[in-house]
Amino acid sequence: MNIVTINVNGIEYKLKGEESTEYLNDIAREVDEKIRDMISSNKNFTLQSSSVLLAINYCDQVRKLKCEQSELSDSIEKCNLKIQELINENSELKSKIIHIENENQQFQLKNGKLEEEIEAYNILLKEENQNLFSENNEMQELEKEIEMLKDTLKMVNEENERLKNEMKNRNSINSF
Repeated sequence: MNIVTINVNGIEYKLKGEESTEYLNDIAREVDEKIRDMISSNKNFTLQSSSVLLAINYCDQVRKLKCEQSELSDSIEKCNLKIQELINENSELKSKIIHIENENQQFQLKNGKLEEEIEAYNILLKEENQNLFSENNEMQELEKEIEMLKDTLKMVNEENERLKNEMKNRNSINSF
């Protein structure tokens, strides 16, 4: 415990406190300045009336600061709650992103397999076309049979187009 002798408006006081001597002297100096300012601003003020008015002013300031501190504490608490909500939301969104990325990988694998199947099917179709044309040259007497093969080829090409369109649709869905 520190004991300090202070002087306020010419009167000495002994002040005890847990705070440092420098802090206690600073407080006493501030009180002395405020009282002297009050007395000099209004000659009717006595030491006692100036002291009471100063005490009222300080109590007012302390109460206002306590209210402000309470409001700030409430605001901080609300901000902390909002931060926690945002952290939780962020965590949920990260989980959703991971899930969507996994789904996207699966779709890409399926898409790759379908593209390979279509490519293999296209190769088979090209080979079949070549065989059909060479057989056509060799077997002109069988034009009716060739017409039937052309109809079949048309259906295969339509199926191929349908598969390509289906693949395009799947690709456009996968791109989302």
